[in-house]
Parts: sequence; C-alpha cells; structure tokens
Amino acid sequence: NDDAIVMKRFTGARLSEEEMNQLKVGQRIKAYGRVADDSFIRSLVFMPDKIEVIEKTSREDNAEEKRVELHVHTKLSEMDGVSGISQYIDQALKWNHKAIAITDHLVVQDFPKAQRYLERVNKGRENPLKMLYGVEMNMVDPELNIVRNPNDTKLEKARYCIFDLETTGLSSRFDHIIEFGGVIVENREVKQTLQMFIKPPVELSAFTTNLTSITQQDLKDAKSFEESCDEILNFIGDSVLVAHNASFDVNFLNDALIRANRKPLENPVIDTLDLSYSMHADRKAHRLGNVARIYNIKYDEEVAHRADYDAKILSDVYLNMLNELKDVETLNDLANYYTESCFSKVRPKHIIVFAKNKAGLKSLFELITLSHTKHLAYNGKNTSNIVAEPRIFRKEIEERRDNLLLGSACSNGEVFEIAHTRNEKLLKEAISFY
Repeated sequence: NDDAIVMKRFTGARLSEEEMNQLKVGQRIKAYGRVADDSFIRSLVFMPDKIEVIEKTSREDNAEEKRVELHVHTKLSEMDGVSGISQYIDQALKWNHKAIAITDHLVVQDFPKAQRYLERVNKGRENPLKMLYGVEMNMVDPELNIVRNPNDTKLEKARYCIFDLETTGLSSRFDHIIEFGGVIVENREVKQTLQMFIKPPVELSAFTTNLTSITQQDLKDAKSFEESCDEILNFIGDSVLVAHNASFDVNFLNDALIRANRKPLENPVIDTLDLSYSMHADRKAHRLGNVARIYNIKYDEEVAHRADYDAKILSDVYLNMLNELKDVETLNDLANYYTESCFSKVRPKHIIVFAKNKAGLKSLFELITLSHTKHLAYNGKNTSNIVAEPRIFRKEIEERRDNLLLGSACSNGEVFEIAHTRNEKLLKEAISFY
C-alpha cells in the first residue's frame, strides 16, 4: 500500500508458459522469490520462484444506514482521481447506496457520461440510485487584508510595533507561544526592542526545536505567558502592529490573551505579506526571506525562525516598503492599496458546490465559466504558455446560492483549516457560510 516494485520472470523449467498464461489482469497473487539488481532496466526487480493465485476479497458496506459519498473525483480530476464515474456508480449500487455525488476538481465534463450511465443501470430498479451533480472549486475572497482596524493615522507619523512570534505549533487554540520578538519604530528609527522567551505548559517537540533552534533549556527560567502579558502589552501600547502573515501572529497573540483573561488587542494591524502581494504582484514567493532579498536585505536562513531576528529583518523590510508608498498617506489609504487582479495571490479555499435543481445546474455552469475565463489566476507577468488556475469569488457563489448546496470540501477547505489553527468563534463563523 505504500510502495511498488517491478516483478519480472522468464519462462523456463521452473515456470512454464502455460503457468504464466494463467495469470490474468485483475487477479490477486502471492509471490515468493528474491530481489536482484536488473542491468537491463537499471533498477531493483523482484524475481519470483513461485506464484500463487489467491482469492480476491472485496470490501463490504454492512451499515444499516448507508452513507452517501459526497466527494468523488473521477479521472478528469487532474493528478487526483483514478477511476471513471461508471466504476464509482457500480460500486455504490453494489453496496446498496441511495445516492452518490460527482465532484471533480474545477471541471464538469463527466456530467453527461454520469447521466447516461445512470439512466442505463437504473432501468427496472425499484430503488434507483440518485446522482448529485457538483464540482470542487477554488474559492477566493479577492480583497487583500493589508490593514485591519484602519484609521486616519498617517504612515510617516505612526508608532509601529513590528513583531514576530515563535510557537509550539500552528493552532492558536491548542498550541502555545514560546518567544516574542519586537521592535518599536518611530520617525523611521528603532526606539526600543524586546526579546523574551515564554515557558509553555508542554514540552517542546523535536520539530519545534529543529525549526526555531529554541531548546527546553532556553525556556527553563522563562515566565509563563500569564506572567509575561504586562511586559508585552506595555511594549506594544497603542502602536500600529506590523507582522508578516499577521493573521497568524495577531490571532495567536489575541487567543493567548483571552485564555489569560485579558482583553484582545484592537490596534491597527499591517500585514506585510498581503502588502507584498500587492506591491510585488509579479513575484511568486513572498516569504519574509524572499521579500527581504527584493530590498537587498541579508536574510540568514540559519538564524531565521527566531522571533527577535525575524522582527528586526521585518522592520528593515517595512521601512523599505514605506519608501515605495510615497502616494499613500494614511492607514485607510493603505487598506485599499490593491487591485482586483490581486485575487491570484490570495490563497484559495476548496469548496464543494452542488446543483439542487435545473436552475442550480445553470448557476453551476455559470460559475464554471467565470472561473475558467474571467478569474484565471496566472503566476507571473506572461500569460502565454502557462497553465493557469481557475478560481471563483465567494460573492459570485453567494449571488447564486438559492439553487446550490455548498460543502466545506477537504482539508484544503476553510472549515478544516480554521478548526486546525484558529479559535472556536472563528470556526462557527466559517461554518455558517456552508
């Protein structure tokens, strides 16, 4: 189930041609032999001395209440599905399922085949199988979230707290902050810095230590987050917060504050990741190191993933960004510093869209058309000879949702991601859309 090897055998005294011809495609066999280096195909091969045909077992569905599979990818789902829709339908009928859904990635070409095959196999059946027609789409919110809680503060007059966190994992609900690093910048000068380790209530994993170079010994004498709150909050004050991928750092910090029975931060927040998407739309990579290199700022990967180091690099990056934002005066202006074409930089969320009826089928086809024409996301400046990704705006799904059913899709959907990384309040808000 997790690897494969070529099995190779020539006919001879120990394996006749008649025995070889008894082996058919689809059989299950048990083979005994040895592994040898094959000079012809230049790889290891398995050389069987004995081959036995064994009984082919099949999975059964013995549940009293049968499931309905709502997430099926056929061979038309690129690099994903391996079977045709007819094979899925046959299996659903064998298990006495009442319905099955077709949800290929980004395309609906198999709908006619599914309909024709279903009509054929349902003839004369007392309980015909029902087909749900759907598609798995790449949904995006086309707006870049460059500034949260914007106001009329002038960029050149603001007091900035440029900061970074290191944590035990990605979940603000279940993981913990282990380092805070911050830089206070006023009038383009560094006025204050803060680096502090924070002792979590759990042991560090080897992965966290390897990523951050922070060891259990570093945290031995550190304060807990509850004991560190006042120092961090006094350092931040009423500053404009600046972070790279701020949705992670700010949400993580706020959830930790809420757990410590403190008020979450309501400061304005600038996300330099989304700002980079807007300012450097022709670039593919926007990690902090990639953006630093745009401005010829040295970024040492060996020292990276330490909060104080990343905060210092980010302060240099942000000051260079300010040099390019000469026509942008306030936080409100910066919040709108993007064009609709930036949707190609926003990380898509997978969503399942089903047609409830014939009107829904028309709506579904409209969404497919928009995603493959108006909303193709290209990487780079040149749009010729490049495979582009079809995307769809959330608002366009909402406009047509009366005759559609919306599902949260796979682990690439926003419900799964928020459940994995964010708090329960945000999770419930996300679920309410589906």
